[in-house]
Amino acid sequence: MAENKTEKPTPRRIAKARAQGNVARSQDLPILGTFLAAFIFFIYYFPFAKRKLEELFFYIFNLISQGFSLNFENFFNLANTLIKIIMLLLIPPLLTFLVVGLTINFIQVGFLFTTAPLGFNFSRINPITGLINFFKRFFEVTFYFELLKSIFKFIVVGAILLYIFKGYFYEILSFSVSPPENLDKFIAIFIIKMLFFAFLISIPLGLADYYFQRWRYLESLKMTKQEVKEEMKAVEGNPEIKKRIRRKMIEIFNRRKMIKRVKEADVVITNPTHYAVALRYKPPQDTAPIVVAKGVDRMAKLIIEEAKKHRIPIFREPVLARTLYHSVDINEPIPVELYRAVAKILGRLQKYRRLRRNT
Repeated sequence: MAENKTEKPTPRRIAKARAQGNVARSQDLPILGTFLAAFIFFIYYFPFAKRKLEELFFYIFNLISQGFSLNFENFFNLANTLIKIIMLLLIPPLLTFLVVGLTINFIQVGFLFTTAPLGFNFSRINPITGLINFFKRFFEVTFYFELLKSIFKFIVVGAILLYIFKGYFYEILSFSVSPPENLDKFIAIFIIKMLFFAFLISIPLGLADYYFQRWRYLESLKMTKQEVKEEMKAVEGNPEIKKRIRRKMIEIFNRRKMIKRVKEADVVITNPTHYAVALRYKPPQDTAPIVVAKGVDRMAKLIIEEAKKHRIPIFREPVLARTLYHSVDINEPIPVELYRAVAKILGRLQKYRRLRRNT
């Protein structure tokens, strides 16, 4: 039985989904911004657009009144004028809407550039997969949310249109006997009202869609408890490996600390190279010789090198070195049965030191 996905997505899972282009993004918020931009833009842009259209109509009427003949030069001039005015009328609002849409998407998602959604995926063109996904939509909350949203838009927009037309019904009937200025004024007010009401409708729809898309996005990324554990292992590493690394680091630290303590020793007993044990004996502080460092192979070589650096005497006693290494821990005194063997070495060391002082 499959485990339920009850855990919140980890930051790593969200980052991986984001890298694939899977982000929480509302399609209605950019529309909301576009309606607001269009509303503000139209108020200030309508007089300019009206003047440019009048210039275009006057230009065409003048051409006709002067006996316009369709030759290459006249056609080129007319096309050039039409393109310039149309571009002048369309480019500023289109650029404004584009910038507003990109800005709102940037606020929602942040900077994101990925080519993952452009990659080829056979399931996208597989008719069986497409059919299965089509029927699966009827069992998803998203389908019904989008359906209700579309019905709401249709009903509300239709009601607003009827409301506005109802207010201007008799004025529309009088256009046949009214001057053109009245028609311009009506069109401007009608469009401004439509944009304003569209903006008001888009506010709750945009916010509802944004929070719904965010909820749906996080729900789609939810994980099972096992997936969270695997994720933690991938991020922080396997606990067993971490324990081994920590143990190894402690060993290295203890080795370094032990090597530094070799300078406290009075003598180093070796095998000669495979074993090395450093002994300290400073009565009355020490009631018996103390092992301050010990090691085999590479560690033994390091102890010997450290002893040579501090001019600590080194005695070659293979049996005693092995016995001390296996029977005494670091910072522990030697056992009674080894007193005589170690005392002989310490006696030789004292004799050697007295000879050096006398000479």
